[in-house]
Amino acid sequence: MINKSKYGHGDTGHQGAVYSQEFSPSGNLLATCSFDKTIRIWNIHKRTELLCLSGHNLIVSDIKWNSNNNELISGSYDKQIKVWDLNQSEKVSLSSSSSSIMTSNSKSTMAKVVNEFTMPLGFVLHVEYGSTDRNLIYSSSSQNLLCISDKRTKQSPILTIDNKEHGSINSFYNLQDDGYKTFSGDNSGYIKLWDIRK
Repeated sequence: MINKSKYGHGDTGHQGAVYSQEFSPSGNLLATCSFDKTIRIWNIHKRTELLCLSGHNLIVSDIKWNSNNNELISGSYDKQIKVWDLNQSEKVSLSSSSSSIMTSNSKSTMAKVVNEFTMPLGFVLHVEYGSTDRNLIYSSSSQNLLCISDKRTKQSPILTIDNKEHGSINSFYNLQDDGYKTFSGDNSGYIKLWDIRK
């Protein structure tokens, strides 16, 4: 354990269990998501909360940054996958009337989610960007599905793989070689290699 101090204090910080955390590619910011239905952005060096993103209606289970530090995707038990458009200047711009940004000094700014997709069945457990095409968003569910959505469309999803024989896909990893292959791990203990072209 490097340091056991809690990020946030008083009226900042998560108000429930933290489900996932992800450093920005620059290494300067940390995104966390929680049982409290929020996503929070932290300044690593100052250990302060910069932003609180709200818009999900249930537990936010997973988050991922894009490679440019300016976008975040989130998956939730409310079956939604949201694409959050963040400015490089530590502000966020999102699209959904129910979504807002709250900074640690309690000043709020309307924010938008630029796109969102609905998981056909089950809670969203894991989200990832495509390894070669960052417009593609992969997600998995508690009801055995591995889905692929495209940010350029409103169709959700464009491809669905059903792992019905072995249960929910808890995690997966997109191989970097050609963008078509994905490893998954499921509830039955199976590790599978999927080729989305087949």
